[in-house]
Amino acid sequence: ALNLKAGDRQSSVNDIKEIPTNIEKLLHLKYLNLKSQNKIEKLPETLCELHNLERLNVDDCENLRELPRGIGKLRKLMYIDNDDTDSLRYLPVGIGELIRLRRVTKLVVGGGYDRACSLGSLKKLNLLRECTIRGLGGVSDAGEARRAELEKKKNLVELELHFDHLRDGDEEQAGRRENERMKMNGFLKPWDHLLI
Repeated sequence: ALNLKAGDRQSSVNDIKEIPTNIEKLLHLKYLNLKSQNKIEKLPETLCELHNLERLNVDDCENLRELPRGIGKLRKLMYIDNDDTDSLRYLPVGIGELIRLRRVTKLVVGGGYDRACSLGSLKKLNLLRECTIRGLGGVSDAGEARRAELEKKKNLVELELHFDHLRDGDEEQAGRRENERMKMNGFLKPWDHLLI
């Protein structure tokens, strides 16, 4: 494990500005802890060469704007801890390729970016146990929820949904979104045990 957590007594690394691009040389790294590294704005693409990485912790990295586009190469990744990363506006499309993923603290869909994952990116993530989905106010239709195949997520025990806030006076759009929200909620009925 590489622990670069700020304030950690075991680590002398505090407030690093960027991850070295030669990080891919840590071939056997399984856990990368960057918690509370507030100066990091983005992670290098070379991070995606860490094929044994199982857990990525970027909790409280307040200025982190983006994860690497090639994140789908991290086939063994099981946990993405990205809580309190308010600058992170989307997750890359490759998230949908992480079929071993069990937890993603914050899955930001859409965000108006072409390279952003969609709700349909959840389709292959059948091992997912915990997930918070943000940006659902931008989901254009309930068909997107169908493509996610949420009913196949048998291991899912915790799901948190966040819909975008609308501007004042946008009542017609609010009505359409509320209608889509109700349709999407219909796909959640199979789970009586689910914490929503």
